[in-house]
Amino acid sequence: MSRIRVHITYLWLLLCISPINEGLGETSVGRTDDAVALVHPAIAVLSLLPVISMQADTTAAEGERSGLSILELMRRQWAWLLVFCVLFTTALAAVLYVLRLNRRLRALTETLRAELQDHAQTAMETRRLGTLVEYASDAVLGLSEEGIVESCNHAALDLYGYTREDLLGKRWQDLFPEVEYDRARVHLQACLQGRPLKAWETKRLTSCGDSLPVSITLSPVPGGKNRRGASSIERDISLRLAAERRQQEAVRLAEESTRYASVGVIASGITHEINQPLNAISLSSEGMLLWERQHPGKLPVFIVDMAERISEAVDRIGVIVEHLRSYWAKTGPDDRESFDMRTVVSSSLSMLERRISNHQITLDYTPHDAPVMATGIALSLEQAVNNLLTHSIHALDDTTETDKRIHMELIHRQDGVRLAIRHNGSKPTVRQPADLFDPFLAASHGRGLTLPIARSLVDAGGGVLEVDLSVEGRTEYLVHLKLEE
Repeated sequence: MSRIRVHITYLWLLLCISPINEGLGETSVGRTDDAVALVHPAIAVLSLLPVISMQADTTAAEGERSGLSILELMRRQWAWLLVFCVLFTTALAAVLYVLRLNRRLRALTETLRAELQDHAQTAMETRRLGTLVEYASDAVLGLSEEGIVESCNHAALDLYGYTREDLLGKRWQDLFPEVEYDRARVHLQACLQGRPLKAWETKRLTSCGDSLPVSITLSPVPGGKNRRGASSIERDISLRLAAERRQQEAVRLAEESTRYASVGVIASGITHEINQPLNAISLSSEGMLLWERQHPGKLPVFIVDMAERISEAVDRIGVIVEHLRSYWAKTGPDDRESFDMRTVVSSSLSMLERRISNHQITLDYTPHDAPVMATGIALSLEQAVNNLLTHSIHALDDTTETDKRIHMELIHRQDGVRLAIRHNGSKPTVRQPADLFDPFLAASHGRGLTLPIARSLVDAGGGVLEVDLSVEGRTEYLVHLKLEE
């Protein structure tokens, strides 16, 4: 019966110790490990007191039955109890250690899981930013502390024409022209020192050695082990600069057009004012000639000849003035009519023939005997011929040729009328003949607006103007007109 009580006591102790230990284990979260280590063995020893008490009662009862002394009975029966207590305490300590280790491992697992999630999110953001940089439209270069290109995106390869293998490992400063090398080095050092830098415009060298205008923004990039780097964001600004140049040229052309319009208004006013003194001179010369006809032989012969020359000159000046005034008349497509192209050429030559002679230029022109009828606006075509002849005179002035010639030829063909004006003066250097008629390109090359204006006049007159530069040492302008309808 006593043994049964002992076993029941053991079961009761096990049932009691487990929830107590677990409760203490739960409440010991957050305490120090030393406090937990002291509490658990104390609980284990206190839990054995009922067992020791029951064993003492059992030992006393057996001593009365057997007649042995208490000490002898304790020596025989309490040895196994000591072993049991040691084993029980050791097992209980091991269980408590395992439970505490499990809690620590669980907490460590949660911490590692949170860190792994943070690392995964950081890696995802890094890949996303890397993708944005890789496919950005601007060139992006990653530089080391020594200025070596360590990374680049597709835009950098496309912009400078390098392969990735050729670009990586190059010195960033070596990609600049020699005149920009020191400036680039100073900017890079300032960036690595953490000083703020604004975007600056410079030139870069492509793989072919061509100079490319770019805008560069340098930013410091911190690295590990006290190392620093930099990122260089570079943008091609050649199109923007070209647009700015064209805008400036457009403003200049607008100002020049305004001056031309002012000159036209002034010339129109001058032609109007010239008429009054011309009329007075004309009346005086005609009066003298009339008096001579009424009183023959009264005036000396040289005075009569002078009066006749003055009268002829006044008539010629009057024709020129009226011609100039007609240039400012507005014309349109409805003003097109049939005209004799010979008249257009002769009128233009009458204005410029003396100027051509004064520049020691030989004019080759043989007019047709029969009319060469065409359709268009004669006045606009005459102004265009004046511009073409003026441009030819300027080209011949710039040449070293001693035999300066302008050749004019009027050709009547089945598909229309063609006027050819050729000269052996300096030939313009353009990529294609059509650039001669571009106002922006013509003005930028210092050739003025003579040819663009001639092109617009021929177009307004119903014709087509072309230029032929295929023959060495010769420039030929061709004016194509429709036949008389």
